[in-house]
Amino acid sequence: MQAVLSDDWARAEAPAALQATLVYLEALTRAPTAVGPADIDQALAAGVSPGALEQATLMVGLFAYMNRMVDAFGADVTPEQAEVIATRLDTIGGGSERLARPKPWQRQHGALPKRIVEQLALVRSGPGDAPAELRTAVEARVAAASGGQRPAAAPLPASVAALVDVMTADAHGVTDAHIDALKADDWSEEAIYEVVFTASFAACVGRMERSFTLLADR
Repeated sequence: MQAVLSDDWARAEAPAALQATLVYLEALTRAPTAVGPADIDQALAAGVSPGALEQATLMVGLFAYMNRMVDAFGADVTPEQAEVIATRLDTIGGGSERLARPKPWQRQHGALPKRIVEQLALVRSGPGDAPAELRTAVEARVAAASGGQRPAAAPLPASVAALVDVMTADAHGVTDAHIDALKADDWSEEAIYEVVFTASFAACVGRMERSFTLLADR
């Protein structure tokens, strides 16, 4: 298990299905627009079920969102905090054994989970300091570059485009200069937060859409 969780996971001696799942997750993480039916076929041939790939996709989406939020705001986890988290996870395990009646996974069949759809509607048109038109354009730009299907996005202000483009390409690429450029353009802290959140969430949604669409008829 330690080998699977390490940076050298590709050389870990793991069951074929687990190894194939990790390969799929890396592809969906690093190059979501390039993921296609062949990637699904490879995982299924190794014994991974379509439902398992859907569940794994949720983890990719979670970390696509979380890593971008954490990096943009400089909230890195210290080695000491990571050790505490790892110890607790090792103690409690995955958690499913603590549920008296664990719910079986319900196949998505190409659809996004209901809560994701509801949050997406709020991101696009809910109240906020950043104009809804801007948030919609940011979401469309990032989601399309993350595997989702979107119409052409409206142009973005240069400082906003610079921030969301680096967030799209690299979960850890944001620097103080990107945030300072928005502040120099008189964006409020609340509006900057909303732009970062929207871009982070769109990176999650785009990957989920790509994967669930490919798995829809499997």
